[in-house]
Amino acid sequence: MNAPVPMDRAVGAALADALAADPSLVVLAEGEHPSHAHLGALASRVEAVPVADRAVFGMAVGLAVGGRPVVVELAMASRLRALAEGLAEAAAWAASGLLARPIVVRVPWGREAGALDGPVLGLLAGIAGLRVVAASGAASAAGLLRAALAQAGPTVILEPRRVAGVRETVAAAPRALHACHADPASCAVVVLAALADGVGDARAAAASLAAEGVVAQVVDLVSAAPLDAAGLAEAVRAAGRVVIVAPADEGAWAGTVRAAVADAAFLYLEAPPASAPPEAAAIAAAARRVLTY
Repeated sequence: MNAPVPMDRAVGAALADALAADPSLVVLAEGEHPSHAHLGALASRVEAVPVADRAVFGMAVGLAVGGRPVVVELAMASRLRALAEGLAEAAAWAASGLLARPIVVRVPWGREAGALDGPVLGLLAGIAGLRVVAASGAASAAGLLRAALAQAGPTVILEPRRVAGVRETVAAAPRALHACHADPASCAVVVLAALADGVGDARAAAASLAAEGVVAQVVDLVSAAPLDAAGLAEAVRAAGRVVIVAPADEGAWAGTVRAAVADAAFLYLEAPPASAPPEAAAIAAAARRVLTY
């Protein structure tokens, strides 16, 4: 895609490519998702399923054990709580070699839906062996879907509602599932570590700080679990200061990131790791605080 597109079209194109390339791929969807409009004739391959989370995920695991890759599309992130036990079992089976095919769970996520989504990062990050990634935009969402379909076992992809309509140019290359993606800034004095739609807020904060002569390095964590602690620590060791961007109700996950930074880069820190909600003004204010600590 050369022209900028919104997330539903980017993900729809990636899903269409996957369906065309692998006739065995199964898509189980709770209702109609925006990305389905971009599947064309391949939309007939999408199986509509009832809102019965455990049963649908159990079906997905059975298909994957039988050798078929599966994409499960949920309507809201709160449904992930009902799948916690199933996700843990699938991750354990993948680790033992009993599950050699991918199970990708796509779900919209964000504060815009209120309690229908709710905090899930802490819960998901606590499931051993589960990959949890979050898109920061259209290009990221498409790349993460391609990458997840190339790996055995379960992956949860969180697709932020707030940036669903933001258009981006999408490259064909898959995006890594667990690696920090940092903007080049060799002279940065503060790191802004963000996930999902918080990456855009961090970039806006960095632009605001740049106008004040402060160089901030934005790190897109990409993966909530497993966290790329080594990659993040490398950036923090160079700058000495870090602001962790996370919604207020995801404090448990933010605490995990903060602990990982302190453990891996403690001797290099010039201020305690700070936290800020995904709002440009709040992120910039937190950065100023750590700079004057």
